[in-house]
Amino acid sequence: MKKVAILSMGIFLFLSIGLYSQTYYSFLDYNNIKALIRPVGHHFWDWQGSASFQFPADSATSTIFCNTLWIGGKDSEDSLHLCGERYRQIGRDYTTGPLSYNPDLDFSPTSVINEYDYIWEITKAEIDEFILCNNNPAYPAYEIPEDILNWPAHGDVSIGQSYYLAPFLDVNGNGYYDPVNGDYPNIRGQQCLFFIYNDYKAHGETGGGMLGVEIHGMAYAYIFPDEPAYENTIFLNYKIINRSSEVYHDTYIGVFTDFDIGYPKDDYIGCDVPRGTFYAYNADDFDETAEGIAGYGADAPAQSATLLSGPYMDSDGVDNPNEDAFGEQVVDESINGMFFGDGIIDNERLGMTRFNYFNNCETGANPNTLDPYYAEDYYAYMTGSWLDGTPISYGGTGHYSGGADTLKPVRFVFPGNPNTNTYGWGVDGVPQAAWSEETEGNPPADRRGMSSSGPFTFNPGDTAYVDLAFVSGVAIGVKSSSIEVMQQYIDVIRSDFESNVLPDGSPFYITGIESSNVQTSSNLRFYPNPANNSLTVQCGTQTDFQIEILDIQGKVLLKENMNGNSHVFDISSLSEGVYFVKISDSKNSETKKLVILR
Repeated sequence: MKKVAILSMGIFLFLSIGLYSQTYYSFLDYNNIKALIRPVGHHFWDWQGSASFQFPADSATSTIFCNTLWIGGKDSEDSLHLCGERYRQIGRDYTTGPLSYNPDLDFSPTSVINEYDYIWEITKAEIDEFILCNNNPAYPAYEIPEDILNWPAHGDVSIGQSYYLAPFLDVNGNGYYDPVNGDYPNIRGQQCLFFIYNDYKAHGETGGGMLGVEIHGMAYAYIFPDEPAYENTIFLNYKIINRSSEVYHDTYIGVFTDFDIGYPKDDYIGCDVPRGTFYAYNADDFDETAEGIAGYGADAPAQSATLLSGPYMDSDGVDNPNEDAFGEQVVDESINGMFFGDGIIDNERLGMTRFNYFNNCETGANPNTLDPYYAEDYYAYMTGSWLDGTPISYGGTGHYSGGADTLKPVRFVFPGNPNTNTYGWGVDGVPQAAWSEETEGNPPADRRGMSSSGPFTFNPGDTAYVDLAFVSGVAIGVKSSSIEVMQQYIDVIRSDFESNVLPDGSPFYITGIESSNVQTSSNLRFYPNPANNSLTVQCGTQTDFQIEILDIQGKVLLKENMNGNSHVFDISSLSEGVYFVKISDSKNSETKKLVILR
């Protein structure tokens, strides 16, 4: 494993002052990409000025400078809460570790920050070896790898952390992670890096109000030598939990990516709406080496940030369709979302619902199209506006000062040539002419992209999920075809992800025990889990259902009928242990594990 501790230096010295002086990082490096991953969710650069998303993996060239998540929503008084980072030049919004549920305790103590300043790195080969050798007399010398043994499956409930953290396969079904007796991490990929961080400390980068989110991240990669799409892709899975007591409305999750295709100052940026993708590519026929940065020469790749799946749509009690009664595509989130029209109610997940870009402040571009500095700026970019509050509009640079048509506000900038937004989503359903940086003749520059997914309502205890793929594509000797190669790879990845089948026939992802609320197809959920003396059960549009609590042998211990939207279940008569909660109505039934702790 390649875990490295570094001291921040030079102009970045402030990064280490106040909380801790070292930050771990590790690398995904199993395939044709070598990417630096940090436990604070700030990826792909070394914090000292150099990009670290190397493509190819053994080269000096890179396609991305950095990547982070932005999250913003408004509380009941319409006050903005937002966390997001770019370069930590004026502070930080994120720190490592899980949060506490208990408002009487420090939600993120320094001891926890230091403990989780770490990345757990595990490979599928290690898992396979563990399954074969652990407790097997044929392998008496076998020792469980450190990161399997110390997998952060459980939080410290004595300080209010969630009982369940990192996902695991619970072999004996007792709800407790016990690798000595056969339990093991539930990972994705053939190489997996796991980390936990939060936004609880003061937000020095954006100045935004804290949300109280806990983020579980898993970066992973595959090796399939006969499938170049996987050889040239890495993945990030995020699980974002609202640990606060606030209900946030109009919530958006943003994916910020600063692309640098080799030499960064001659790039273009664009998006592909149905593929849920934004990407960068070299603007001319030759990517030079300049200013000490290695260029790609005549064979510059295209690089994507692809949102495979975003948070759940707000429940509405129906299975939202992806086609109308005539078999035509519905012009809405179903264009690049997941699980639309699959016959299941309220399981739809949003995709990329907006895309915008902004410029490096050194470019001399319109100041309303430069880097954000305040929380309101970040939120403006996530919701489809420029820094001056004007909407993104069709044509030119997307801003009215650059020739955009202010009568045509849009959700997506530079949808391509040919135009990928053929259904006119975000342009009142009216297809538009091709629009790209090339069609507009824009001067190349150092481009930063921001795609977002929303809006959605983020309730206390809710979990939002984000799945990303970073796909690199290059056509040797033919610059214009690199985008097409990248798109072909994205099609393979998206298809496999949506069907949950890898090239070898195994599942893309599997479900293990983890900290979560129950979210069923009928919008029924319960929390908290672990619970103490009471359990809150809520539903959306359903009004009549039954709650049962069973022991591990399947015996019904408690049963109540609920009529309404919410019910508090008294479980004080039950002792500590593992139980099952069964929630059912006339159409749906789901059973999940419940842990009771005193």
